[in-house]
Amino acid sequence: MPKPVRCTIAQCSLTLLLVAGCSSSSGKTAPKQADSGASAGTDGSPGGGSETGPPDASDATLAPDTEPPADASGDAPVSNPGSDGGPDAGSGGAPPQAAAVGYTVSTFSSTFAKSGFDLADTHASGFEWYLGQYFGYADTLASALTFNADGTVTLNAGGNLGSTAPVRTSTSGFVGTAFGGGAYLEATFKFDPADVINNPDTSAWPSWWGFSLEHCAGWSLNQTLDPWPGQATGYAHFIETDFFEYDIWNFAPHYEYAGTMHDWYGEYPTCDPSSSSFCNVSNAPNDGTSFSNFVVTTPSTTDFTQYHAFGFLWVPATATTQGYGQYYFDGQAVNDRVTWSLLSSTDSPPPGTAPWTFGILDQQHLTLNIDTGVGEPMTLQSVHVWQASAASNLHY
Repeated sequence: MPKPVRCTIAQCSLTLLLVAGCSSSSGKTAPKQADSGASAGTDGSPGGGSETGPPDASDATLAPDTEPPADASGDAPVSNPGSDGGPDAGSGGAPPQAAAVGYTVSTFSSTFAKSGFDLADTHASGFEWYLGQYFGYADTLASALTFNADGTVTLNAGGNLGSTAPVRTSTSGFVGTAFGGGAYLEATFKFDPADVINNPDTSAWPSWWGFSLEHCAGWSLNQTLDPWPGQATGYAHFIETDFFEYDIWNFAPHYEYAGTMHDWYGEYPTCDPSSSSFCNVSNAPNDGTSFSNFVVTTPSTTDFTQYHAFGFLWVPATATTQGYGQYYFDGQAVNDRVTWSLLSSTDSPPPGTAPWTFGILDQQHLTLNIDTGVGEPMTLQSVHVWQASAASNLHY
């Protein structure tokens, strides 16, 4: 996996693009069935939306660049760089579960200060959070945000916040940070389950999740940047990691939530004729893998109207050790844990029973998204990312 620190817009746009909104502006698409977690939208986008692009798009490669291009003002972009070039990079304060695997560098730290938002929707560098969307969605409105006196922010009226956005040029590109090489990612927020349960609109819900940068870049540029080696042109392979989704209340206790990993693959839109979408397997029951632990068990006294921390520990596989994704609730490991072995370029589809299922995560970069539905406000307190270093990240 390439480990550049910076790249030019043109170079990054041809390989990796962190999503400011790989979901729709109204949240994630409802699952097709209760026992299989969040699934693809009717247009093939795992997070919903209108993904369009030729199935025979070509691949591209990334080349690092030590001198990032100037922004519209003629100045080199800066986004609160730390010693590793990422927002607020630094050390100290890592939670025990992160420190235990060597993730002691804070490569992203946001407490949602108003100055960290691209409220004018400029799609320029230098912000922590963007309103911009991919896949043809309208950008989230700044009016959907309420900045509270205690320093938190409430996402109202539906919409998506992302840690990057596409730049407004014909050649495309990105602004923001993409996370690679392993990380502990944690968001602290609150919401009222009653808003979701009583909402007649079931198309979206509160969610905090990561998505393949490579896949979003490909659709944005009408290219296949997440190809499966050895397969036909247009045959994709990409990851979705749902750290938190409140979309299982209709069959699970209301104090529990979903933590689903999706290994997406195939050609769009023919792989899954039932939904005109890509195919995928997940850690939900009867969804193609040996895992069935996507319902996160929490204490029965859990009150989501109070702040809670929702974490995900990603440790990549090596030639001798398994990789894994471990979910955390308020700093405690929960029942939701997924493992995989090292994925090689000679492994063939489909994923599911193969031991390397979900291993594509180690070869891609995660976007960060927070979104919710209309009438289902979320109040956000913080998002933190800890890693061994920012060397595997992309930042512009």
